[in-house]
Amino acid sequence: MGQIDKEVIILCNMIVDPEFQGKGVGSKILKDLLGKSPLKPIELQTTLAGEFYKKFGFRYLPAGSDKMYLSVGRLKSISKCISLKIDTI
Repeated sequence: MGQIDKEVIILCNMIVDPEFQGKGVGSKILKDLLGKSPLKPIELQTTLAGEFYKKFGFRYLPAGSDKMYLSVGRLKSISKCISLKIDTI
């Protein structure tokens, strides 16, 4: 880790209505998005809900900054987990 690819997918401002927060709606949307994403790093352009995105493998890069990224390696492993869960339902 360290250098960030120049070609990234940008994700910004995914917002769930407060009435539906804490019910898995945001997780379901993000899992679906990540499962369909091309294999490119994802740059998160929001300063909200950092802990939520950390659960999906996003990391602050460089350390201490306010920008979060999901590497291709993490995206691959997350995509495999998502497809396994879908296949078993």
